[in-house]
Amino acid sequence: MERAQTYLVPEIEAVCWLLRNSVDVLQTSIRPALAGLPAAHATRCVEVLAAAVDQLTRLAENGGEPPVFPALADELADIDRIQERLAAVKAPPAARTSPAGQESPVRHDLEAEELESYLREHPRGGANLRLHHLERMAGGRSKSTYALTVHDAADLPSDLVIRKDQETLLNNTSVVSEAKLLERLHRTGLKVPQPFHLESDPEALGSPFLILQRLGGTTAGEVFDPPRNERLALALAEQVGLLHSLDVGGLADDPFLVTKDVTGDQLCEQLAAFRATVNEFSEPYPSVLGALDWLDEHVRDFDEEVRLVHGDLGFHNVLAEGDELTAVLDWELASLGHPARDLGYLRSTIEMMTDWDKFLDAYHASGGVRCDPHAVDFYMLFSSVWLYQHLARSGRMRLKWDARNIEYTISFAVLGPNMRYRLARQLDGVLTRG
Repeated sequence: MERAQTYLVPEIEAVCWLLRNSVDVLQTSIRPALAGLPAAHATRCVEVLAAAVDQLTRLAENGGEPPVFPALADELADIDRIQERLAAVKAPPAARTSPAGQESPVRHDLEAEELESYLREHPRGGANLRLHHLERMAGGRSKSTYALTVHDAADLPSDLVIRKDQETLLNNTSVVSEAKLLERLHRTGLKVPQPFHLESDPEALGSPFLILQRLGGTTAGEVFDPPRNERLALALAEQVGLLHSLDVGGLADDPFLVTKDVTGDQLCEQLAAFRATVNEFSEPYPSVLGALDWLDEHVRDFDEEVRLVHGDLGFHNVLAEGDELTAVLDWELASLGHPARDLGYLRSTIEMMTDWDKFLDAYHASGGVRCDPHAVDFYMLFSSVWLYQHLARSGRMRLKWDARNIEYTISFAVLGPNMRYRLARQLDGVLTRG
């Protein structure tokens, strides 16, 4: 019973956090845009979710036992506490602070007036610039992304995108590292947005941000739900092949491009860190621990190879218009690494879209590296464990902070478990191939 209660309380806390995030979205994004019966139904949903949060909270506090009231006064006091808690859950999220000594995951929302004023003072914007439209875009679990339209700018196109740092504690990345690399990749002909301006001073608008070309198309898919479109898979193969064909010698002066996860020592250090994170923030799932054991056993089985790698390739970071791939996005995790890192990361996704060998043929035709299949298996598991342990750690930290962001909620409730399911299937396939 004691073990069950020890497990029950944090699980209830997690469910309450997920529900509160859903309430916030209903209150701040959905209900204000509705009218009539839909607005009334949204209000009912808020009431129901708030009541569920309170019931679960009481369950955790009482260890699963029903409350006991020695007298009517005690019951009335409890009713007052319930009303206070319900009101707190339904209230729009206020600024929150993190535990002492930890960075606060503060939301850096972008205000239209402040942005317009900033752009007018910049030479590429000019005094005549008018901000016509600003809209926060869906997605963004480590950066905030905004679409904007400007008129009468001195030296900027009308349609732009801003990528803005949210917080960097959990993935240690910033848009500052992307600007120079994107400029170079754009010159090579890779389908990436052209950067126009980097603001690295966090005092300007709350955090560093990057102004980019706004390319056509929409996000092609999600991490576990790519488009079932072979042409897009082969188009991505061409882009990855071009990326891996670039001369890394010309990138040596980029201070943000480090060589990592290539040598046996680097990989061993990373695997030890992964295991420590899993032990602290995850249940001891056989799939995750088995993958770590296999990786430890095979960490020095293949030759080192260094190319420019994206680090987070998937159709959640791809724009497309129909069958045409228009852009590869989000280069914040780019590094000098083994090309099998990108291939391994992509394999499970590509096998949902086309034959893996057909993808490799298109990749090689565009200059891609011929990697040992064993190395691709290694980096497939390595990348999946990396993503799983990152989701486990970031989810638990954001829960601890009571961070309110629906993208964080999705990461915790959906992406983390799905990553473990994918990892289990990958490990089974690797063991089967022997």
